[in-house]
Amino acid sequence: ARRTWRRMSEDQVGDMAASLAYRFVLALFPLFIFIAAVGGLVAPLIGVADPASMILQRVAGSLPDDARGLLTAQLTQVLAAHHAGLASVAILGTIWAAGGGVSATMRAMNRAYHVRETRPWWQRTGLALGLTAGGGLLLIAALALGIAGEAIGASVAEIGRAHV
Repeated sequence: ARRTWRRMSEDQVGDMAASLAYRFVLALFPLFIFIAAVGGLVAPLIGVADPASMILQRVAGSLPDDARGLLTAQLTQVLAAHHAGLASVAILGTIWAAGGGVSATMRAMNRAYHVRETRPWWQRTGLALGLTAGGGLLLIAALALGIAGEAIGASVAEIGRAHV
């Protein structure tokens, strides 16, 4: 236990954890605004009446009540506006904030495994932004499949009832 505590102190595990938590929480709000803005534009096309509540049910259910209330108010406001430009600004903010989180994760892993960083700044930044964009696309695809899956399931159920 003493050796573990000493190694955690040497590697500054608490500071790294706090930094990672801060950076990823910072990235959540622009991400939700982006998803809400895109959802508000796409929802009428796929026949979803209230995309804000679906997003909140899927993603924000684990947030504390105060954060959920703030997020609900912001999403409702964003969805009422239907600004396509807001989606562009929100995605840039999300990539910037989440890219900082991925970069901090890379630094934390290097410190934890005692690896000296040899890549130049532009390569580290490109890698962090690429990983961020890839993870973001996977998250968006998962949310879209979850929402579209409900609509498709309802359509299939209606067809099944019609044939019975």
